[in-house]
Amino acid sequence: MKHRNRTISAARFQLLLAIVGLTCSTLIAPRVGAQEDVEPPLNFRAVVRELRSSNLGVRSLAVARLNNVPVSETPQYARDALVALIEREVASPVHPTTENESEIYGEYIIELVESILRLNDPRGLHGVAILGIGTSLDAQRFIVRQGPAALPALEKAWKMSNVRPDVVATWGLLLASAPAWLSPDARYTILKRIAGAAPTMPISIANVARDDSILSLMPFLTPAAADRDDAIVTETIEKGLAVLRQRMHTLSPAALLSELSLGTRLFCEGARGNRLGACMAVQNSIVTATQHLAASEAPAAHDVLRALVARAEQAGRSGAFSPMELTFVREVAIAADSARSR
Repeated sequence: MKHRNRTISAARFQLLLAIVGLTCSTLIAPRVGAQEDVEPPLNFRAVVRELRSSNLGVRSLAVARLNNVPVSETPQYARDALVALIEREVASPVHPTTENESEIYGEYIIELVESILRLNDPRGLHGVAILGIGTSLDAQRFIVRQGPAALPALEKAWKMSNVRPDVVATWGLLLASAPAWLSPDARYTILKRIAGAAPTMPISIANVARDDSILSLMPFLTPAAADRDDAIVTETIEKGLAVLRQRMHTLSPAALLSELSLGTRLFCEGARGNRLGACMAVQNSIVTATQHLAASEAPAAHDVLRALVARAEQAGRSGAFSPMELTFVREVAIAADSARSR
């Protein structure tokens, strides 16, 4: 679902009124003697009843009305009803049959997700992850803020192929925020899922690597055979690589070696034969170089990194490493060596 304007338009408001056949008097409590230019207070009980309607137009109008009320003035039972509504929409989604119905349903989902975001209610995590992850960056940030509970919600959303690019983007936000609760194993698992999607979603992966400066994804920024003539894919990947190369010059030697270790582990997953031997040699050298740097043994670290690059180049010539894998290892190792003097 594309990100769209969440403000209800006058035209859509009139359309919804026509669809549901309602008058304003059914949703607001009249005040005796009230002047015409003063809007009567919202009848929350009536609106909450409309949230349970089987009519999409009725539900949509009710959600829009609640979104026009300040959060501080929204009663708890109305908040509960909105959370319950988004859960019902997940359990029994509408399947529009016409373009007009699809437009109305899309705007309704945006309004409903916005209501959860306004309330900042963690109970709506599941619904936002499934229905709203593609509606806005705010929705993705809301998911990330929910802590460990975000991981199973994103895993469930991942099973829905239509929102996978948005799940990748949210994973990227999570990795970039580096929360204390995210363990190294959990971080690696997320990176592995992102890297595994590179052949089918090269633009999404390149955007995440670029936007969140995830250097360990660099080996996967290469177009598949079917995409090599696609100018958009190629340009997006080149932009991602340019940002990552700039990023290299801002990291410490230890941070660079950490990213090098992580990226190598990712592309060496499942390696066999000559490839496995090359992977082990490079990974062992990364560990040794890291130890030398920690002990302030700069000359020894330099020698190990030079040997590491030579071994990677040998792997590239033999076909054990792909061109981009070799580029990643060589450039990051050289950057780590150069960073010692910064």
